[in-house]
Amino acid sequence: NYDYLSNYSILLLILTFIFGVFYVIYLNKINILPKIYFVRTISEYKNILNFSKYSLIGGGVSMLSQQSTSILLNKFFGVILNASNGIVNQVNAALFQILSSIQSAFSPLLMKAFVSGDTDEIKKIMFLFTRLCAITYLVIAIPLIILMPEVLAIWLKEVPPLTANFAKLMVISLFFDVLSTPLWTLAHAEGHIKRYQISLSIIIVLNIFLAWILLFLSHNPMVLWYVKIFGSVCLFIYRYFYSKSIMIFSFWDYFNQSLKPSLWFALSLGLSWFFYFYYESLIIYLFFYIVVVIFSIYLFALNKTEK
Repeated sequence: NYDYLSNYSILLLILTFIFGVFYVIYLNKINILPKIYFVRTISEYKNILNFSKYSLIGGGVSMLSQQSTSILLNKFFGVILNASNGIVNQVNAALFQILSSIQSAFSPLLMKAFVSGDTDEIKKIMFLFTRLCAITYLVIAIPLIILMPEVLAIWLKEVPPLTANFAKLMVISLFFDVLSTPLWTLAHAEGHIKRYQISLSIIIVLNIFLAWILLFLSHNPMVLWYVKIFGSVCLFIYRYFYSKSIMIFSFWDYFNQSLKPSLWFALSLGLSWFFYFYYESLIIYLFFYIVVVIFSIYLFALNKTEK
C-alpha cells in the first residue's frame, strides 16, 4: 500500500526547496543577491511587461506544442501510444537537462558581449556556443539512437509499442532545437522580441495543424514525429535568419566554425554503429565508442587555437 507517487512528489518538493535556500544563502554570502526595491516610473513597468508578455506567449505556445503530441496520439490511437509518448517525454527532459548546464554557462557571456557591442566577441561566443552544444548532445544522442531498444528494455519491464521509434525521432528533432539554443539566446539579448515570438508562435501553431491533417489522412503515428522534425528545422531556419538580422555574420563563417565540425563529429560517431553490429557486444561497442569520441573531439570539436 506504499504510495510511491505521493512520496516522490514530497521528496522532490523538499529537494527543490533546499536547493532554493542554498542558492539564496550562497548569493547573499558573495554579495550578488539581487536587492528588492520599488519602481515608481510607469515606463519601466511598461518595458518589463512588453518583454514578459511576449515571452509568456512564446512559452504558452511551446507548451501547447508539447501537449499537442499527447492530445493527437490519444485522439487518433488511444492511451497505449500515449504511454509511449510519455516515456519519450521523460527521455527528452533528461537530455535537455544535461544541456541546460552549457546554456547556463554561455548565455550570460553572450548577453554581456551583446550589451557591450563587441561584434567579434559575439560571433566568437555564438559559434563556440553552438559547436559545444551540438557536440555535447551528439556524444549522448548517437549511442542512444543505436542502443535505444536495449536502453528501454533495461529501463522498463514492458516497453509500449513504437516507443523506440518515437524516441529515436525525438532525439533527431531535439538536435535542431539544440542548434537553435545560441540563436534564441541572442534574440532575447537583443530585447525586441515581439516579432520574433509572434513569428515562432505562428510556425508552431501551423505545425500542429499540419500534424493533425496528416494524421487524419494517414492514420500513421510516425507521421507526427516526422512533422515535429520538419517543424524543428523550420524554427531553426527562422531563428538563424532572425539572428542574422540582429547581427550581420557570414553564413560560411557560421557553417565552418559551428555546423561543419558538428556534422563531421556526428558522422565519425555514427560510424561506431558498425562496431556494434559487427561484434554484437555492448562492452566492445562502448570501448570503441569512447575511443572514437576522444579522437573526434580532438579532430573536429577543437580548432587550432583551442587545441
